[in-house]
Amino acid sequence: MKTQIHARVLCGTILAFVFSATCWAEYEDYVRHVSTDTTSTPSFSDNAAGKWQTNGVAEAEWPCAGKKFYVQGDVGVRNVLYTSNITVKADAKLTLTFAGDELVLAHNGRLQPLLKRADYAASNAFLRIPLLTILPGGDIYNANGSAAGVEGVCNVKGTSSNPSVWYVYVPSGNSFAYCNLDFVGESSSVFYFRDQGKNAASYETCFMYGGDASRFFGTIRVKDPYARLVDNTATGMSFPGTLSLSGDAMFRIRGGRTSTIANLQGGGIIDLAYSNGSSGRLVVTNSFTGGDAPVPLRFSHEFSADAETIALVTFENGASESLSDETFDLSIEGASMSETALVGSPYAWKPNVTFTVTNAADGLSRTLAASHRKFVWLDMPDGSEDGSCFLAANASHWSDDSEISPENDYYISSKGAYAPSGKASFSGHSLSVCGPSALNFRGSSELTVPDFRWIPNSGTSGYQIQCWNGSSTVSGKVTIIDVPGNTFRIQMWNGTASDDRRFTIAAELAGFGTLNLTSLATSASDTRARYALTGLNTNFSGRVHVTHAAFGGANAATYEAAPDTYCVTVLISDSRNLGGPLAAFDHEAIVLGNHSLLKVAGSPVFDDPTRGWSIKDVGRIHVEAGQTVTMTNMQITYSGEFRKEGDGTLRLGGTARFTEAASETPLAGTNVLSIAGGAIMPMDTTCCDGLAVKFAAGTKLLLDASVTGDLKSYGLYDVKWNSPIAVADGAALPVELVLPEGFDTQSCHQFGICTISPTAAASMGVDDFAVAHVKGMRSKVSRVENLDASDNVVSVTFACNLVPAGFTMTIR
Repeated sequence: MKTQIHARVLCGTILAFVFSATCWAEYEDYVRHVSTDTTSTPSFSDNAAGKWQTNGVAEAEWPCAGKKFYVQGDVGVRNVLYTSNITVKADAKLTLTFAGDELVLAHNGRLQPLLKRADYAASNAFLRIPLLTILPGGDIYNANGSAAGVEGVCNVKGTSSNPSVWYVYVPSGNSFAYCNLDFVGESSSVFYFRDQGKNAASYETCFMYGGDASRFFGTIRVKDPYARLVDNTATGMSFPGTLSLSGDAMFRIRGGRTSTIANLQGGGIIDLAYSNGSSGRLVVTNSFTGGDAPVPLRFSHEFSADAETIALVTFENGASESLSDETFDLSIEGASMSETALVGSPYAWKPNVTFTVTNAADGLSRTLAASHRKFVWLDMPDGSEDGSCFLAANASHWSDDSEISPENDYYISSKGAYAPSGKASFSGHSLSVCGPSALNFRGSSELTVPDFRWIPNSGTSGYQIQCWNGSSTVSGKVTIIDVPGNTFRIQMWNGTASDDRRFTIAAELAGFGTLNLTSLATSASDTRARYALTGLNTNFSGRVHVTHAAFGGANAATYEAAPDTYCVTVLISDSRNLGGPLAAFDHEAIVLGNHSLLKVAGSPVFDDPTRGWSIKDVGRIHVEAGQTVTMTNMQITYSGEFRKEGDGTLRLGGTARFTEAASETPLAGTNVLSIAGGAIMPMDTTCCDGLAVKFAAGTKLLLDASVTGDLKSYGLYDVKWNSPIAVADGAALPVELVLPEGFDTQSCHQFGICTISPTAAASMGVDDFAVAHVKGMRSKVSRVENLDASDNVVSVTFACNLVPAGFTMTIR
């Protein structure tokens, strides 16, 4: 018995299928579509050129009742309307019926339900096939947006390794394929809705399924990144088989429908869309098999101002034990509030939604629901600046004209408000500040909010919290909402250079958004903004950006000469003040820019490998005298000058980066490390590589003498950059060895002070380093050339040589 192999090149992909000849025998009495037909010839309902044969004899009339038809080989069957000029109104349904009893697509056989005329509405034009059988390797194929839908009964014969397929190929833009086929098939059958050719994440291929799948016990597979299987039935599909999702593929349930499936597999996206006054709902009756991470669940809804609980997903019977609050990764992207007073950015009006899992009374099912409390928005009269607007005595400031209740969520929306003076506690369940509104702290206020939600403006400007002429503190819990491309911006204006005025976030930070601490200073007469972060914010997985727009023109010199007067300062005492670990490395998790200063008290260690630092223009860190700040196991991205200030010590590790790609070559002026005070101790050979390193008068280089290994592993390693190490006034660089306990002073030692490129070393000599005295030993600096295998000088190390005091030292 012969084995037949068929292959087709499809959109640059070769699909090969192998079948036994016994598969053909079952259909040998069918009217055959011969392989001489091409994919460009319409042959669904005409008999041009004898495209169909029975036992080698061309059919005179076809398709016709009482006969069955078979498509094999690398051929495509198109409907006659693809080349006709028939005009049908866009709002009228067009149905072209295949007159035969059955149409079989086998072994690269293909049905192409195309319409030539663009004025046919895709949702209204269908090919109807009483019985369509799709064998392994057979497929339906739509391309370039000119598709008609297909309806009738579909007998699915595809297998896991060689499924029955519906392809859509549209290289760009959204596309819709309408499948109203009633699927039937055994548990081993597989039907694959497949997107091909998408090249942008914003495009979708929507397979609009409006058929009856209640007799299909096999698998529906959706796994291509932009493929969306949409429940387009009247009330919701009932599917006793398995829905297999993976990657970024999506199952979308339209509003007002409940989709019931037996088995859910994989980690694709579930989208509960909103329409017709309600959202979609999912019921899984038998089993759930997830991936390594929670399944993304998108939930869009038009919320009422009144409290609501909306059932989203129910797992029944064997699947019920699989459902917990960690099964899905839930998002309310696209959600909105229905009140006309809350028209605006959807980011500004997301309600404070919580998700709960409840057990049915009979114990046979569990349901995941989304709930929100009654929401009340600020409704002060225009121009009001009442400093006690949060107090119960001012209930008229809120939309429900009632006193603040712990049963409600409160929103500051389109109108700004003023925080109460002195100590105050907000007694509502939560308070959300939604851009572009602002909450103003004028003078001094100590405000405690149990759940303070900071939602960035959807635009690019505006400040959501403003602090004026005083010291204020926020306590409780603050959640920074993540709005892609936007930051939650706080601005401060002291009106005086006093260090006593600052805005302190003592609250525990949470969320994934970006907190931008900036200044209101706009001229040389303004003064700096001072902030303090005091919470141990290990649950905050967002960014902290400290920036200020640089002065220009006549004020530039004033600004540059007194950055402590005009720039932003953030005070911390613990590395956790800046947040906890991120899901992956972010080179801009911490941003210091435009002379902004991070002032560190104590000796914290910054060692989280996910929290990268980025320096914009000039970023400064201040270490107090007698303290040591350690930055290791992380990476700094330089786009300017990183300036170390204060009399303390900075132990610097990690890798110097110069763009988002760590391997990029540094550019002049964007790669500066300056030690303006105290000392620096390099911890890794990569932490200074590529930097222009500058030492101010009175500063020094510390060397960790406990390091072992190659001479170049010690000290300051910088071979990517060809400038010599710069020291103020051309003086020798003070070098101090930090010796381990029990250091052997009776033996000879050699430590690398710095390893630099031959070009940089050409203008430096051993007298440019002044090594501090080590008790009981004598020191001298030597120059060591490091050679490659061909004896070329690739770098130069200036080394410190230590010998016991009684030894004679000769350095050549």
